[in-house]
Amino acid sequence: MSHDTSDANPLMFAHRQSPLGQRVTEVGGEKHSEISSLGDERWTCRPAFVLSRSRHFGPQRATSVDLCTETLVADSRFRADSIVIGPHIDKPFKHLSFIGGSSIDWQSTRKRVPAIKRMLEEHGATVAVVQEHLPTAAQLASSWAGPVILQTHNYQAVDFTGGIIPTAARRWYRARRYIRLAGLTHVSAACQHHFQTAWPDITTQQTIVPNALMFDNWTPRVERSAKILCVGRASEEKGILLAAQGIATALRQHTDWCAEFILSEVHRFPEYINQVRQALLPLGTRGLIHIQRPFDYVKSAYEDAAIAIVPSKWNEPFGRTALEAHAGGACLISSGTGGLGSVSGPDGAYYLPETTPDAISRAVTELISAPALRHAVAIRGRSYASAHYDISVVAPKYDDWIAAIARAWHARSRNSAIANT
Repeated sequence: MSHDTSDANPLMFAHRQSPLGQRVTEVGGEKHSEISSLGDERWTCRPAFVLSRSRHFGPQRATSVDLCTETLVADSRFRADSIVIGPHIDKPFKHLSFIGGSSIDWQSTRKRVPAIKRMLEEHGATVAVVQEHLPTAAQLASSWAGPVILQTHNYQAVDFTGGIIPTAARRWYRARRYIRLAGLTHVSAACQHHFQTAWPDITTQQTIVPNALMFDNWTPRVERSAKILCVGRASEEKGILLAAQGIATALRQHTDWCAEFILSEVHRFPEYINQVRQALLPLGTRGLIHIQRPFDYVKSAYEDAAIAIVPSKWNEPFGRTALEAHAGGACLISSGTGGLGSVSGPDGAYYLPETTPDAISRAVTELISAPALRHAVAIRGRSYASAHYDISVVAPKYDDWIAAIARAWHARSRNSAIANT
């Protein structure tokens, strides 16, 4: 991984070394990008992070993509020279520079891209990082003069069967979109392997950028509440109903324990959330369901609950909820699917042999009955997660990769302009 070099005026900038030996430039407590030389020109990395219309870059309703972006930008050495661009909201995160686009501009990709391009040019951005949305990234790459990186948070589409457009044509069209990009990030090794297997001919530069947390901002309680916590989207693939059924069975014998479910997107599958409510009904007031709570509430819940569960049935791309459980110090029960195993490590979670109500009930019962085991799993999980996914580990590598792509792009553009004069 290449590192930024700097020939900045020492009277203007003060340098320090981060814990990992990466150079961080600070001015008045703010992190600034280093200035490097491109031939006779001085060049500054000024990233712009672009969010799609379904995002909410603020503390009240932030999605996992919003939270990932917020954490990476907040700890970036380019923070003071960075902007986040997204749909307008009334109360965005206050500590970062945010530009909100109008609801009209954000209605479609066709309207959104010209608005984003204008914002990039006004900011003087030297690289754009588009979160998750390939059509926006590809169109922006075709219309803006700078490099565009697509940061993905999920598996990329590989099945193009069905519909009136032939499969080969649809794959060709999507491949053209990937080829336009200057870079592509995957949220886990599982996602990268999935992509490279399906798209072996795509030579766009790629790397893995997992979700990360600032573990020092989390305060796990020593005395934990006798509670099992489940946080996630209220949908079949997340296994929420299975968790409710299994936990309700286990807690019949442990009346001093309770369960709390913090669920999002309940409007999408109303019948499913009704089934979850019915499953928890035997617990009475010991079976709580909360809808769409802000991140601070979720964080506090993870810091307090003795046990957390991530019972996903599908292959999770990464597993941010598992990471948050570890940061909060909870003992995690995990299905271990997809990227979940990489979040918790080999022994940092109680892995379910199968994702069924019976298996969940047995896991909950065993952990309630064995406090020493519960504590040991919690300690191992937090230790592994903090060593691999603390923002101090992830952000410097992320910064280096973005800067290297942007610097190389601008060097090529400069050399091409010189050659054509």
